[in-house]
Amino acid sequence: MEREPDQSDAPNWNVLEGPHDAHERNDVAEQLGMEARELMKSIKLPKDGLTPELRAKVRALANEHAKQNKVSHPEIALAIGHGASTVSEVLSGKYRADDSDIIRKLNQWIETDEQRRREGRPLGFYANVVFTTIMALARFAKSNARTGVSPRGVAREHARQSIALGYGPGGCGKSAGALALHGDDPTSILVRVQEGAGSSRYLSHLILAELGERPRSSTFLNLEAIKRRMTGSGRLLIIDEAHRMKHSACELVRDLADVCGIPILLLGTTEVSEKLTSVRVGVGNLLYDQFASRVGMQLDLLRGIDGRGGVTRPFFSIEEIRAIFHSNEVRLASDAAEYLQALACVIGLGMLRTTHGVWQKAYRAAIRSGRNVVTVESVRDATRLSLLSTGVEVPAMLGRIDAQWNTHREMRQAAPRRMATGA
Repeated sequence: MEREPDQSDAPNWNVLEGPHDAHERNDVAEQLGMEARELMKSIKLPKDGLTPELRAKVRALANEHAKQNKVSHPEIALAIGHGASTVSEVLSGKYRADDSDIIRKLNQWIETDEQRRREGRPLGFYANVVFTTIMALARFAKSNARTGVSPRGVAREHARQSIALGYGPGGCGKSAGALALHGDDPTSILVRVQEGAGSSRYLSHLILAELGERPRSSTFLNLEAIKRRMTGSGRLLIIDEAHRMKHSACELVRDLADVCGIPILLLGTTEVSEKLTSVRVGVGNLLYDQFASRVGMQLDLLRGIDGRGGVTRPFFSIEEIRAIFHSNEVRLASDAAEYLQALACVIGLGMLRTTHGVWQKAYRAAIRSGRNVVTVESVRDATRLSLLSTGVEVPAMLGRIDAQWNTHREMRQAAPRRMATGA
């Protein structure tokens, strides 16, 4: 359940510890005057007094962490409970007042943020092209968000398009990317639209639940409650399965963008993109016209930021496939990795979701046989078994995978020629 960040978010003796007595840990910590545990990323600070060297070290570490994870000063300010200008001055070393409290909060923020990033990502998650595209969309939405604007300024701020849309087929990694992004951004709100629950009433209930608020009796009152908590906050709202949203839910999202000024990221299938595109070319339902005009960026998650996925490069690179299906127990043979890559890149076969199932079958077969390698033969057999269970025409599906495999081979051969010619 989501809540406003405060000092209780900071790392303490009960975080990242085993099942020991909390009072004992606090006693030890107080005797040492230091953080009595192994830190993940922050540094140990004494209980009293901070030297200029320690302050400089925390500032450098916070700047490095923010740059590495693309966290803005307003986002840091939201997390530690200070103004963005104050955070900027402290991080640049230009803050004239005593910054001891802020330095300690920054040090705690580094630790908490790193912990959430590690724990918030799904098991086996790898930052592939889908996730990097989702991150780019989130940055766009945040760059157009409104923070601290008075009600008088709302009207002229409507032109800011703070809604971004990422779309892709089933199994490409949209939901895993949403979870990972939510883990990376502790102030964000993640909701998933369930089948049959795509109205504004249900969507507002989902958002209020994440805010720790009780749903009201009407959509208007729900919106008012959300406005009180969200307006000017800059908190990212992530809506997964956005293709299930009905017209009333789209209008609610438009109101949240216009009135609250928050950044909004929609993730769904190509259905939602086609709906917006048809409106813009004049052949779609004009009920969605105002909503469509608020979407400032939409990207095909498989094609990537440059739009070249599947054209001059595979949807998923061989490096990504090897990283996703890595195991310390067995080795993935080179041609087996290429086959898994081809399977993951065939739209309509479940993509990464199906490939995970195939990998698990091939992995278990390798363990049972006592081999330390997953071969292309075992991957083919696992693919055949997986396809049989779906009731599809197996030879035709295997033919599609082989065709994709050959396409990738041609791309690899063409890559050196493109580099040589500068194309």
